[in-house]
Amino acid sequence: MKFNFFKATAASYIGVNSSGFRLDDKQYSELECSIKQITPVRKLFNGKKIECYSNNAERGKNGEYCAVCIKRTSCRQRIRLTLLVNSATEEQIPALLEINSNSFSSLKKMLEPLTQAELDELLVTIKIEQQDKYLQLKFKALF
Repeated sequence: MKFNFFKATAASYIGVNSSGFRLDDKQYSELECSIKQITPVRKLFNGKKIECYSNNAERGKNGEYCAVCIKRTSCRQRIRLTLLVNSATEEQIPALLEINSNSFSSLKKMLEPLTQAELDELLVTIKIEQQDKYLQLKFKALF
């Protein structure tokens, strides 16, 4: 008898494009989800190649502290959201979404009045809006 008590499912990355969100080969015009973790990250690119990254915005992969790195101003700041996305089949899909700095204010505006306990219970919608030549994510709490 084969026992499989623990799913080996890893969180999928969510792609963002002008027509919506791409998750596990499915396209969504908007996401309905809960936010389980918010993590600042940094990525430094040389052309299209990643030169350095930090999964906590404190220390790079080479062990150097971001606060004293001479290339710090060239890093792309991101916020990585660990989400449980509600799918059309009412299944919750674990997923990761990295948002660019042009979407930080929308996330901050939604989070500011909330306590951690409220965030833990909150359902959120995320939509994409075109802002000039950039895509901006808009966050809305569903109470």
